Amino acid sequence: MNSYNWDKDIFENIILIFEKVILFNFKETENTSSLNVTDALLTYENSIITLDFFPHQFSNCSLQVNLHSDFLIKSEKIVSLYKAFKYYILQFLSSLA
Repeated sequence: MNSYNWDKDIFENIILIFEKVILFNFKETENTSSLNVTDALLTYENSIITLDFFPHQFSNCSLQVNLHSDFLIKSEKIVSLYKAFKYYILQFLSSLA
């Protein structure tokens, strides 16, 4: 993925490698792009990591997993992270411990 880093005002490549993938859902509808992501939600429940690139958005700025998302990954483990995203993922996972 190519992501914009607002802190550094640059684009960065992000590489995610998942292990023990339970669900990989990618849908692209004609005349739209499922690769243009504006929000992403990362959750960890019952030993399952969920990364939803098109979560439900609510007016109070909260996000919820969208089971019909155009881009949804569920796995037991993320084995590799690169660039700025690594920092945020590691912060999130350490907050769960």
